[in-house]
Amino acid sequence: ATIARNRGFYEKGATQLAKRLRLAISKARTELSDGRLLKVTASFGVAVKGELESAEQLVAEADQALYDAKRAGKNRVVTAAEVSRR
Repeated sequence: ATIARNRGFYEKGATQLAKRLRLAISKARTELSDGRLLKVTASFGVAVKGELESAEQLVAEADQALYDAKRAGKNRVVTAAEVSRR
């Protein structure tokens, strides 16, 4: 999960960072001892502090966005704002 302090710029920056990480991870390959190549993907949930009152709420928002990303097919980035609009 990616967590940012404020909406707007921070949400955009955190989302861009998560997308860059997701892409880099999906392009990486690891060779196993038997010669097979292992491909890994990652999903990210992005949340921002905004009006949330506690760190626990912030983590819960990011966690919910992460689960939505996984349910949508994995290897995705979903923001808490997207989840709340559904």
